[in-house]
Amino acid sequence: MKTKKTISPKAGKMLGVKKDALLSISHDDFGAILENISDKFSILIEGQAGLTERVDRLETRFDGMENRFDGIENQFVGLETKFDGLETTMNSNFQTVFDYLSRIDDELQDIKKEIGRLSRTKAENTEVSALSLRVSRLEKELAEMRKKVAA
Repeated sequence: MKTKKTISPKAGKMLGVKKDALLSISHDDFGAILENISDKFSILIEGQAGLTERVDRLETRFDGMENRFDGIENQFVGLETKFDGLETTMNSNFQTVFDYLSRIDDELQDIKKEIGRLSRTKAENTEVSALSLRVSRLEKELAEMRKKVAA
């Protein structure tokens, strides 16, 4: 037995029925409408599952990118440590070169004083010549070292 039921105007609007249309529905029609609603919910659920899957894939990709950035950050920390060590070594080497050049400069000054003293005392030419050669050699070494340091 088919019975007709009247539906509310609000339900009619949701179903796309015009206001002026007769708002009655049979039991079979009501089942078809419920089946249609069920199909639409199934489609909605499938879409939601697809979106969830895409979000999960994006989250996995972002996790991978985060791990890569952490690795890059660790590499920068390692480079910073190496640069700090290099700076310490270079400072030490410059100090060593400076100390060496200072000693050569001091020795040159002493030799020049000795040459001056010997020439005033009319020392033997051989002593003065030997000291003059030492001064020339040390001045040449000093000039070479200054070139290397400047480079």
